[in-house]
Amino acid sequence: MGTIKNITILILLALCSSTLPARNLYKRNSTCPKQIYLAPRIGIIAPLSMGRASDEIGFSDVAAPGFSGAIEGMWMQSEMIGLGVEIGYSHNPYKEAFWNNLSFRGTFDASYASVSAMALGRIIAGVKRVKPMIGIGVGGALIHNTMDFQSKFKESSDDESVKYKTNDIYPCLAFDTGIFYKVRRGTMLSVTIRLGIIPNLKEETKYSIDPYTFEEKSFKVNQHGNQNHILVSVGLHSGLRKRYRR
Repeated sequence: MGTIKNITILILLALCSSTLPARNLYKRNSTCPKQIYLAPRIGIIAPLSMGRASDEIGFSDVAAPGFSGAIEGMWMQSEMIGLGVEIGYSHNPYKEAFWNNLSFRGTFDASYASVSAMALGRIIAGVKRVKPMIGIGVGGALIHNTMDFQSKFKESSDDESVKYKTNDIYPCLAFDTGIFYKVRRGTMLSVTIRLGIIPNLKEETKYSIDPYTFEEKSFKVNQHGNQNHILVSVGLHSGLRKRYRR
């Protein structure tokens, strides 16, 4: 996590320092380049086992690639600096290769989903049409993971049925890189690659009473640990406000 912390600090320093000359520029010029963009984004999200040891179960072991969608609002504070907010949703189905051993003993279903809200900061290079971008996002995510295994051996001592849902909020962090392409005045197309980090998701042991044998049973929740991922998305950014005079 030390490397991640250093990257975060460098990006934040760059965001802060880049806003200083922009203020002087606005004083010298009559036209201010500030504009608000609204963008829907869709993408493919792939689970990562980053942060887990090789002998531990990771997110990429239990989950398959899924889909993601988001709505983003971005305020171009200058030609190079964008500040904004994002509301997103992602869903990963379970990975059949990992869970096949349970399907032979009953019916099985699982999913891994999250709803996130983040504040965004972006540095966009001042190329005329194609604009490289790096950025960072900080916020929280509501993790909604489900598992439903119904054993063939119900009402017996061999019944291993498990059913649970999680609805917990965790901090999340995002590192973005990509490009913006100016389609026309006030409209941009973006392609973004994101490293998403949800670092505090921990494996838990929970207990329940078997309704048939009245014995206490234990089962693991979130045994994959951190729910980190790679997200590749495209967005269409439409300007809501044209340039104005100060």
